Amino acid sequence: MNATLGRARLMSMLVLAGLVVLPAAIALAESSPAGGKGANTGDRAAAGDSTVLSLANEFIRVVINGGPQDAGRFSVSTTGGDPTRSDDDSRPLVYGMERPWTSYTTVKVDDECYLFGGPTERRAGLGVPAGKEILSPRQQDGQLVTAWQIGDIRVEQRLSIVRSFDTGLEDSVRVQYVLTNTGTASHVVGLRMVVDTMLGDNDGAPFRVGEHAFVSDARLEGADVPDFWQAFDSLTNPHVTSQGTLRGPQLVPPDAVVFTNWGKLADNPWDVPLEPGRDFTRAGEYELDSAIALFWQPRPLAPGETRTIATQYGLAGISIARGFLSLGFSSPVQVVSGSAFQVVAYVENNEGEARDVVARLVLPGGIKLLSGELQRGLGTLKPAASRQLVWVLTADKLGEFQLGVEVTSSNSQPVQVSRPISVISPVRLKVETSVPASLQVVGEALTPNPVRLTARVVNLGAAPAENVTVQLQKTDPRLPLVPADSPLRYLGRLDPGDSGAVEVSWLLAPRPGEPGAATLALQAVSDNGAAVTTSNVVQVPAITPRLFFGQPRLVRLADGSNIVEVDLFATNIPRFQRARIGLVIQPAELQPLDPLSLSIRPGTLAVGDLSLSGHTGSPEVMLSWELVPGGVPGQPDLLWLYLDRGNRGAVAWTGAQSTVATLRFRLLKPTFTLSFSVGTQVWRDDGQPVPVQLLSVHGESK
Repeated sequence: MNATLGRARLMSMLVLAGLVVLPAAIALAESSPAGGKGANTGDRAAAGDSTVLSLANEFIRVVINGGPQDAGRFSVSTTGGDPTRSDDDSRPLVYGMERPWTSYTTVKVDDECYLFGGPTERRAGLGVPAGKEILSPRQQDGQLVTAWQIGDIRVEQRLSIVRSFDTGLEDSVRVQYVLTNTGTASHVVGLRMVVDTMLGDNDGAPFRVGEHAFVSDARLEGADVPDFWQAFDSLTNPHVTSQGTLRGPQLVPPDAVVFTNWGKLADNPWDVPLEPGRDFTRAGEYELDSAIALFWQPRPLAPGETRTIATQYGLAGISIARGFLSLGFSSPVQVVSGSAFQVVAYVENNEGEARDVVARLVLPGGIKLLSGELQRGLGTLKPAASRQLVWVLTADKLGEFQLGVEVTSSNSQPVQVSRPISVISPVRLKVETSVPASLQVVGEALTPNPVRLTARVVNLGAAPAENVTVQLQKTDPRLPLVPADSPLRYLGRLDPGDSGAVEVSWLLAPRPGEPGAATLALQAVSDNGAAVTTSNVVQVPAITPRLFFGQPRLVRLADGSNIVEVDLFATNIPRFQRARIGLVIQPAELQPLDPLSLSIRPGTLAVGDLSLSGHTGSPEVMLSWELVPGGVPGQPDLLWLYLDRGNRGAVAWTGAQSTVATLRFRLLKPTFTLSFSVGTQVWRDDGQPVPVQLLSVHGESK
């Protein structure tokens, strides 16, 4: 054993034993030329650089395209790869390396397909519309994050390096999408993710699922979707061994999986025309080019609802022994007591005919067989023939164990492989939340604004919780998340006890006009523990629609006379379209200026070109007025204001600072009163009147 390989194996053993903490993934920014796939496909893009970002550690690296073309697309490759091997360093696992573009994601909204990420000029998704970038690709919380808006649907992609369930090393990439409906109507939303696999120099390796090796078009759905799939070309001399994990803590299994050639997936943004028995060669070409598509079928997404989709891809944990018969064995490095898990054995004949081949699973005490037979007769294996075997097991004891597989033949030496497995007790998370029980109305507005929701997450279990996330799973239309914020918070590893507790928070923007009990729900999950959900209720008070006057302002003129100015407010009125407002003026106290237009300055609700003469205005917004004298001494005058927003449309919510007009009068007495006529009325855009509270004002010249 050379020194480098020996150190790598020692590092792997220490990590599995929990004695070494791997360094955090680092972020790199880099730039390199664009490229295309294949010489005859017309896929090469126009020249021009784009920035890419990457995360990497000593095992694996993930790259995201910064755009503008193909923004958000990613590739995966090894750095040091499997620490027990020296021949898989710096090899691709997904085509693209520094310029990812062949692997792409499609979002389906109400039967229409859209690209996730930036537009493309290349074959993969060519002609499919893209959304609007709302969060450019960046490193955030140790992950590569980007978000795009597709109509009402916010789609956020998060790429992170995580610990593999099979190897126990941080040699896998989790791909996570968070779909949030930011609109007011429900939409039917689905997602398809294409992974253009490439194992070193091999762009057409078979996909291995359970006891099958798929080398031609295939589709698996529902219960047939496996827990994981693996890819490698040969046990004798594998370039790279990769694994896609579809089920597990914090993962969401797809509804369907399609194995086919990359060209079909590049040309079809959703459904794929499969041809059973056709290998992975692209049409019109001569080389294999395998790819996989994962489908999360469209389902309704209600307003304010968030859905998370997640899968994992990286190196495969396959222990290999080579001989006349080569044997590979794959199993998780850690399982939770009482759970079911799969182990897979691969048997490959490297030489002449092997007769009476038998494979036997060797189980220690505490590990039990749930499905399959411990001993499997494989009969005669021809040269280059291979078989895949699957067993389903469970563990009922805590501790460290060794699982083994032995293969014998009547005309060859036996071959054996074993792998360590750790059985642990379940993680137990607890979430404590803090949020105001009710909001208040201060100064015609809801307060506090924004509202802070805080969560404290602690692990009460005995084992560390891996890759903990907390998600604001449900928001209420009365208390939506502030724009551009994410409902997810990533906590990483959470050690047992209060010393490992983490506190996170969100800001919510209260929406006036929708009073009642706002329900919020949080969910905390980890890779190796059950999800925990908690909820809170915040009472949102009603805000009364009002017409009222602001604080009067006195202006003393050079001739000794006084002018009083006062703002007319229309606050917290929903769907404000038009108003007829009668102002009661005592002629002995206040006198309108001449001409009357000098007394009226349009407010914020009178947006648009205005005519300052009575009863005329633009077709967009019209503010007009009429003075009706009392006619009898001692009877008040009436000043009528007419506001119609016309083609400009209704104001959804007038808020706390909306004004109809600023009024100016000559002050004739030291004190005065302004009040509203009983004929005052406000209407919504559907013609329905809005009951409003009318508040008069009293002023004086001091």
